Amino acid sequence: MKTIISTSLAIKFFLLFAIITLQAVHLFARQAGDITGIVTDSETKESVPFAHIALLDATGSGFLAGTVSDIDGIFTLNYSEGGTVILRISAIGYETWQIEKVLESGLSINLGEIPLTFATITHEGITVVGEVTARTEAGRTSYYVNENMVAVSSAGTDILKMIPGVEVDIMQNISLEGSRSILIFVDGKERDRSYLNQLHPSQISRVDILNMPPASFDAGITGAINIVLNQKPENHLSGHVNLDVPAIQSEKYLFPAYSIHYGTGRINFFTSYNGEFSYFDVMENSRRTTPISVWESRQNVRQQYWSHKFHYGMDVDLGKRHEFGFYGWLNPYSQENSGTAELIVTGENRENWLADKKDEDSNLGAFYALSYNFTPESNNGSHLRVDAAYQTLEASNTITYTGLQDVLLYKNRVEPVQQTFRFRADLNQPVTDNVSIETGFHLTSLSLRDRAVDEYRYNHGSLAGYGSLSARFKQFEFTGGMRVERIVYGLNSNPENKLMALFPNASIKYQFPGTGQNIRLSYRRSAQYPHLYQLSPVVTADDPYSNRSGNPALDPAVRGQVNLEYSVLFGSSFITANLFYTQHSRAIHTLNTISPDGIYESIWLNMGDVRQAGIRFSGSLNLGDRTGIQPYLSLYDVQTSPNSVAKEHGLTGQRSYAYETGLSAFAGFGSGFMASVLFQYASPAAEIQRSLFSDALYFVSLEKSFGPDLKAGIVSALPFAKSFTYGGHKIEGIDFESRSEGIIRTSAVPFWFTLNYRFSRGNAKERSMNVDVIAPDVPRRGL
Repeated sequence: MKTIISTSLAIKFFLLFAIITLQAVHLFARQAGDITGIVTDSETKESVPFAHIALLDATGSGFLAGTVSDIDGIFTLNYSEGGTVILRISAIGYETWQIEKVLESGLSINLGEIPLTFATITHEGITVVGEVTARTEAGRTSYYVNENMVAVSSAGTDILKMIPGVEVDIMQNISLEGSRSILIFVDGKERDRSYLNQLHPSQISRVDILNMPPASFDAGITGAINIVLNQKPENHLSGHVNLDVPAIQSEKYLFPAYSIHYGTGRINFFTSYNGEFSYFDVMENSRRTTPISVWESRQNVRQQYWSHKFHYGMDVDLGKRHEFGFYGWLNPYSQENSGTAELIVTGENRENWLADKKDEDSNLGAFYALSYNFTPESNNGSHLRVDAAYQTLEASNTITYTGLQDVLLYKNRVEPVQQTFRFRADLNQPVTDNVSIETGFHLTSLSLRDRAVDEYRYNHGSLAGYGSLSARFKQFEFTGGMRVERIVYGLNSNPENKLMALFPNASIKYQFPGTGQNIRLSYRRSAQYPHLYQLSPVVTADDPYSNRSGNPALDPAVRGQVNLEYSVLFGSSFITANLFYTQHSRAIHTLNTISPDGIYESIWLNMGDVRQAGIRFSGSLNLGDRTGIQPYLSLYDVQTSPNSVAKEHGLTGQRSYAYETGLSAFAGFGSGFMASVLFQYASPAAEIQRSLFSDALYFVSLEKSFGPDLKAGIVSALPFAKSFTYGGHKIEGIDFESRSEGIIRTSAVPFWFTLNYRFSRGNAKERSMNVDVIAPDVPRRGL
């Protein structure tokens, strides 16, 4: 049976989809009417983006249709039947506006300008209650934060745990639909994932998910998350403090944070801190079997990870046309695993090896970014964004193995230095009320060297240009574009590799009139660029019979993805179903072999193609005023096709099935008490040679609010499990088998206490800035 989707079959599928869509448009056009208007601020006369427009029945309790105003405050609401209705418009920070009207089928009604009155507030934590849970556009899906989600969260990262498709692992690493090659934005400004730990949950208005980013994003990015904050007063002083207190001294899993924001009208200052402390007992086991010998390795180590990250910056508004921004951070951190290492070899080659392992790790990262935003005097929606960013990382890691009487057995030392510079200019220009174009160019320069290996210097430079088009016509929304990247990379000692690549993308959405239902078809081509540790040729020995290294000759992998998504909004709940097909070409995986002298060697290579096809289900369901669940399930088929290099080592194509699932839920019990639970699990995932696996991760928490500003709680991770496999792999080769896993050992019920306090002063509305900052992603050692 043929299992690979052919090009002709794909073309027939898309033609069939287009015919069905056009027929649907024709049928709905016979009776549908529409209501249009522009939502504005009654004082400043500026447009109000992302206002909620709801069409209700005459009683005001039955939901008929809904939409959201665009970035310019413009909305079009389609309806299918006439009669007496109530049109209700609401936006965060404004009083709700509504009007009763009698509609007739097939008519177009233009309400013109609809002014909203600003709602005076004393706290910045305005949340959405009983309104739209989520909405879909051509390029993204937005999830709105409600007061229940805030009540069970201590930081911005906790909010992300309740967004379908977003996973936060035990080390607070964030992934979207299984990929960590994502960008995180806060109000359109790029931040790293640690920045979210210093955000108070009440600051967050909504979370935008871009699982198929447009052409303005780097080709190496598979997705993006944009955190949109509530408006802060123009003259304000606000902030928060979050403390975690361990109940068991031997187990520390803490993420303290503070933030301070001060605004004086046109100038806003901010500074914040977030820490990460992870101290556990860890056991790393591996077993390798050949026809003549068996190797069993065990390391019992104490994981001691700590990080201090200090953020600082300012925004300056020089009137309606010019805005400047500065943002930076300083991040010293260490990730050490010290303890004992033991190796037992049986069979033809017998050996017992025991050593003390000492891990010394020191890292210092820094980041600086300047941004400028220009809006022409015509104020027709066009704007120019320019930003520059510079990031450095200096690291030193030494792993020493000593035997009896402190005899030195092995010593591994790496001292990588990475420097990255990025420059970006983007121009957005509306063509008509419903059509806009965006274009720009991006420049990136990266250098990597190892001070412990003088001859190793790696350089990577890229120049990219792009153009994209966005259009809206009645029930249709379209975004599409093309990105061109020219890449030069390689070692100084070798000829440079040069690559020119095209990365197209397109997304079209159709909204069924008056039903809350949408269908969206998307396509995107992207790339995976190798990171620091995959490129470094330094050989690291874990014991006398195993070593690993990177590969400076790696080529970028290419990824193509097609999604067909159906979503429906009913009441205050939202669900989606998504068919997807993804192909990875020149996939970057590890090749593991055993040399003739019995050494287990692992090296990164381009090893062939990996294809995935399946279906995803996700949703955000409100079950009453104080209860909600956010389920996620992905079922997919995986096929691997090794290239000639992989086939030389006996690898053949394989087919397997896998799934990923997650669930977050919260419930309120009155008197300020809220409980929540989080669960996520992924079945073993097949690579070309290895199969990766980990245990299910789950948390439970109970929170108590003492007024609007003070909250205390207790959180437990992995209760009753006593151990957690955070990562492992399995290989079944022709001449050997291998299994390796890392296990965190815990008490029966590990738990800690949380304390969160926030403050806010101010009484006027803030102007909204929209500036992007580009920050390169730097991989870390560890879990």
